[in-house]
Amino acid sequence: MVNKNKMATQKIDLKLSALLEDLDNGLTWFKKEDVGYGNIQEKYEATEFHIKIIQKHPKLVNVQPNIKIFNIIDDVTGSDHDIDKTPIVIKSQTTEEIIPAATLTTETETFFNL
Repeated sequence: MVNKNKMATQKIDLKLSALLEDLDNGLTWFKKEDVGYGNIQEKYEATEFHIKIIQKHPKLVNVQPNIKIFNIIDDVTGSDHDIDKTPIVIKSQTTEEIIPAATLTTETETFFNL
C-alpha cells in the first residue's frame, strides 16, 4: 500500500573510494560514454541527472575515468612465429570494426584511438 502522506524515497550510500576505484578501473560516468569497461550510471542504476549531481561533489569535480589502451608490439622475429591471419574485431556499444590481418604491421598497433 502506498503511503499518500509521504513521498517514496530510496537512500543509496555511495563511497567516494568505490567511485574513485571504479573510475580508475575504466568505468565511465555515463552509459553513452562506455567503451567496454562498464559505467557508473548502470552500475548504480542512476539517471544522467543523478550522475551530474554526484559529479558535483568537491572530491569528484573534474575526475575522469582512467581508460586503458593496449598496444601490441610485435618484437618476435623469425619464421617460427608467423603472423596470425585472423582479423581483429573491435566492438563498442555503437560500432563494430573489423581490421583485416593483412593491414597489420610488425610494429606497434593501436587498437583504440580515443
